[in-house]
Parts: sequence; C-alpha cells; structure tokens
Amino acid sequence: MRVYLSGSRSFGAAAFRAISAARHEIVGVSAPISGDSGGMDQLQAASALAGVPVLPAGMLRADTLPSGVDVIVAAHSHE
Repeated sequence: MRVYLSGSRSFGAAAFRAISAARHEIVGVSAPISGDSGGMDQLQAASALAGVPVLPAGMLRADTLPSGVDVIVAAHSHE
C-alpha cells in the first residue's frame, strides 16, 4: 500500500516505524520543520534517515500530494 503520513513528534515517528515495519511504502511525509526544542522534529528525522520526501506542515493540499497514494495517515500528538 502507498501511504502518505502527516504527523509530528514521537507519535508520528512511531507511526512511521510501524508503517515501514508492515512493509507498506511511505511515499511522503508532512511534518513540522523543527521540533519543540528547535531541533529537527522526530518524524522529519525518521523520514530524512529513510530518504522519504518531507513537505513542511501546513503545505499538504491536493496539488502537493504525490500521485498514486492509497491512504493518508494522520499521526499527531500533543506531548
């Protein structure tokens, strides 16, 4: 399944790992540019490590969504 993941923080990163472990293809991620402490957001870091394209949070629209996406997963948390 081709998945687009929109999320943040540790919950977004955990969702990224779970989707990847289930052998689904993550075709893109929408995540904050920086985390709470000013460093890279945890989901953005996981995406960068895996070579998955990241779109800054707030920029996801129909025209910015990659083609062929089967499902969009939202994984946001307020830690």
